[in-house]
Amino acid sequence: MAPIVSLKNSSLVLSWADNGNVIVNGDASHNSFSSIKGSIIGDSSGQRLLHMYTDTMAQLGVSRLRLAAIDIMPMRSVLVYVSIFCYTYESILL
Repeated sequence: MAPIVSLKNSSLVLSWADNGNVIVNGDASHNSFSSIKGSIIGDSSGQRLLHMYTDTMAQLGVSRLRLAAIDIMPMRSVLVYVSIFCYTYESILL
């Protein structure tokens, strides 16, 4: 796993757009997420889950994080979660 950002001496706001894309340092009015045991799994409604496209990741080595209801997620997508990992003296968002 590669860190998205080091949280030492900085801050990060994950937000979601109405189209389902997840944005870093986006609109703070859309930053309410659901979590399980400290890991972000979806939006605060509990209706949309985080996912990414495996074919895009395989081709380009990167895929946007998106939110969608599980019944309309494309077959080529997989569920993902975002978690805090503590290593030495700083936290890293993975």
